[in-house]
Amino acid sequence: MASLAAEILASAFVDDPTMAWVFPDDRHRKLRALFGFMVDDALEGLESVHVLDDRAAAAWTPPGTPPWDDARNERFIAHVAEVFHADDLDRLAALDAASQAAHPKEPHWYLGILGARPEAQGTGAGTELLGRTLQLVDRDRLPAYLESSNPRNLTLYLRHGFEVTGDIPIEGGPSMTAMWRPAQR
Repeated sequence: MASLAAEILASAFVDDPTMAWVFPDDRHRKLRALFGFMVDDALEGLESVHVLDDRAAAAWTPPGTPPWDDARNERFIAHVAEVFHADDLDRLAALDAASQAAHPKEPHWYLGILGARPEAQGTGAGTELLGRTLQLVDRDRLPAYLESSNPRNLTLYLRHGFEVTGDIPIEGGPSMTAMWRPAQR
């Protein structure tokens, strides 16, 4: 399932404005490496990667998940060394720094990524997968948080109870939108 999720997410984000800034060339290959690591290593054992058929995938981070440590960062660098350029890593670090600075401190579920293959976009696949996975969040009666990297996706999240909480500027790059969904009682 992990390789399928990584492939779906790479296809979904190939035209994303933030990812186009992070990876100006060879984007699909670099996204495949990035998401491959995320679903294989960073989220291993969290049971938070979800796939809807072969159309859409999402990766949630549950509350209480420890942050990346130096060992995981070293594995990431080794995983992407043959694919990423130094400039790619610099832009990815700027994206990560902006995300970390805006990230809420209170316990919540974090939707790190949700995407549908280009041919499945606009067909309800993202809506269906988000609805299914929000049931897990609601079961815990906790809030949820995400950063939207594409303004086109804001209406999807607004329909599911997320609220815009601010703009997240990325040094030297585009901005993302911070969104919060209060706990559902």
